[in-house]
Amino acid sequence: MNGAKKNNIERLRVIATLAVVMIHICMTEVNNSTLNSIGTVNYIIYSIGYDLVRWAVPVFIMITGYLLLNPQKELPDKKLFHYILRMAVTLLIFGTVYAAIEIVYTSGLGQWYLILPQALLKVVEMGSWDHLWYLYCLIGLYIITPLIKAATKSIQEKQLLILLCVLFVLVFLIPAVNMITGKKFSTFYISANQYLFYYLMGYYLSMENNRLLKYRKLVYAAGIMALITMSVWDSVKIVQFGDYSHWIRKANFLIPPMAVAIFVLFLSVKKLNAPTGKILKSISRCSFGIYLVHPFFINILYRAFHIAPTSIPIVLGIILLFLGVFAVSWLTAWILTKLPGFKRII
Repeated sequence: MNGAKKNNIERLRVIATLAVVMIHICMTEVNNSTLNSIGTVNYIIYSIGYDLVRWAVPVFIMITGYLLLNPQKELPDKKLFHYILRMAVTLLIFGTVYAAIEIVYTSGLGQWYLILPQALLKVVEMGSWDHLWYLYCLIGLYIITPLIKAATKSIQEKQLLILLCVLFVLVFLIPAVNMITGKKFSTFYISANQYLFYYLMGYYLSMENNRLLKYRKLVYAAGIMALITMSVWDSVKIVQFGDYSHWIRKANFLIPPMAVAIFVLFLSVKKLNAPTGKILKSISRCSFGIYLVHPFFINILYRAFHIAPTSIPIVLGIILLFLGVFAVSWLTAWILTKLPGFKRII
């Protein structure tokens, strides 16, 4: 990858890291409270804040596909195994710690000798803190990467675009139509995880002269329309029904246009080709660590000190908590990158 593309991806990783932190700033109180306790206006503000950054994790997976799936990039089995092992070790360490915290918080220390085995079992069952689902997802994508890379050696740009369109219809659009209409239109029993779509989309955007970069103005328009539609619909549904798990939450077909638009923007804007400074390089280097630790600090604020954005005027609260959580998470991740053992996985 040339220097310009490396700078673009580094900046994209930074903005996606900020967005991930914002997701949990906006969603923690929503997931643990009711509409009545939060208030309709605050609920809508949380919802819009969440909608603005829902593209974050898809963009991270697209970055992975962009970097790993190019058939010209060598990816020996030994290196791929190292990636899988790194994710597994990280999941074991942080998943066990977070599961143990949850067990102690809910059940106390009465049966302290059972905490570790119960925490390990929760990791195996995917029952630790919710944000760690991303590690399970990455492990799965890494496992099938050799098969995907073998396919990318012969697939052409047009063929891949058609495949992505088919995946979009099967994985996003048909479930959305079913949710909206209450019908059960068949997906033809072709099962494809939505994150495989993003993984392949990352590779597609690495192809020279791909059509999404060529027609980027249309891509931007689609992303903006998706964001507006999602935010307006969410607000209307909250006012009418107080329902935060309506179809637009479950049928997330509006997220791909947003994620692709963000990715194309960062690949296309020449000003983003400039070398990154020390701060951006540090955030990019610490992005994985920030992802791992930021929910810990949000939970301390929310559970131990009962501090949430609504503790003060909500917009100011979101901004201040976001800045505080991000800063302490960045510092913690930076420290972990300096520690023997941790610096090999973070």
